[in-house]
Amino acid sequence: MKVNLKDLTALLVKNLLFAIVAILISGIICKAQDNYYIPDGTVKERLIEGIGRTQHCIDFCVHDFASLDVGKELLVARENGVRVRIVVVENNSTAVKGLLAESLINKGFDVRILRSGFNGNEMEDFIIFDERSLVTGAYNWLAYKNRNICNDVIIYYDTERIRAYKNMFYRLFADGEAVPVKELVATSDIPQYGTVTKIAEAEQAIKSNMPSGEKSVASEILNETVSETTSGDFTDLSFEEMTNKFGKGSTLSRSEKNNLWKKYKNKYVRWKGIIVHRGMGRVDWNRVGVSYKDSRNADAEIMFDWKLFEEVTSMKIGTTITFTGKLVSRPGLNAPCRIEDVHLVE
Repeated sequence: MKVNLKDLTALLVKNLLFAIVAILISGIICKAQDNYYIPDGTVKERLIEGIGRTQHCIDFCVHDFASLDVGKELLVARENGVRVRIVVVENNSTAVKGLLAESLINKGFDVRILRSGFNGNEMEDFIIFDERSLVTGAYNWLAYKNRNICNDVIIYYDTERIRAYKNMFYRLFADGEAVPVKELVATSDIPQYGTVTKIAEAEQAIKSNMPSGEKSVASEILNETVSETTSGDFTDLSFEEMTNKFGKGSTLSRSEKNNLWKKYKNKYVRWKGIIVHRGMGRVDWNRVGVSYKDSRNADAEIMFDWKLFEEVTSMKIGTTITFTGKLVSRPGLNAPCRIEDVHLVE
């Protein structure tokens, strides 16, 4: 068969053009997947908006937690069942962080203090909302919350980027130093995370560095007293009783359940249960569903501490465990209630 050289050349050129176009389109798609935008308005507005939309988990990694009234928004989120975890990166030149970290810990938030110079790298402030959005800032944007955003704060929706930051947060959180509430209550001085050691001096340092309109808010939060729930505050409510009162088979109305829950919220329990499901991924490996009887459905969702990675990942469905933990919210993601601060009992 005779081949026309001109036709063959035209065919090759056509295929080459198709290949080039495909490569260009692929590049555009890859670029589009790195979704982000620079929001309008002030940092305060966007921060409150992000907290308000979160349904499951908020993870902070910040150097200077100086936006004091954000604590109120976090309290509301926690009341709605959102888990809040905070890593405060220590900076010896910061004179206010010790007090702010103390305030958050006394409110029952899970705060870890991370020594500066982690692995010799500078830490960037960031917040992850529900593993669905990542917010990064080039300056202390929590402190200057009324400042216009301009190009200083970026919100990402790229799943790969969010996953990378989430893994980094786990690493920082595990390496951070937890400060027990009892240590804070035992002294009126702030732990030596910064250069200020007295509450009055720290309060003055905060106010002197804040816009005048925010000073009243600072005083209100700094002087706020928070009741402490100790690990010894146990309830005699059994696992079966809890399921009967708050589970699907309960005869109580929603309002009756809400009123009754106030009696048990933040109380500690010691229960025995059967594992019916557990998280498998990097994000939810510490989430375990347990039932008080052999059932497919979980009667409680328990959240283990991140340092129990080996114990939790080695658990098998159908295994019976005895545990202690704090009743924090109802309903859980896949169960009538959620329990945190969980520890295994030998």
